[in-house]
Amino acid sequence: MMEGVPMPIIQQQLGHASLATTDRYLAHIAPKQVIETMAKREWSP
Repeated sequence: MMEGVPMPIIQQQLGHASLATTDRYLAHIAPKQVIETMAKREWSP
């Protein structure tokens, strides 16, 4: 994820049935990356 690999690709490689599971693991591995990514996201009202 920190190298720009899309989460569905990581999900497939890890063998997770749910993208939510992959997201949970990645959030623990790189919380700073998650915070930075969310801060850059454009939120619509």
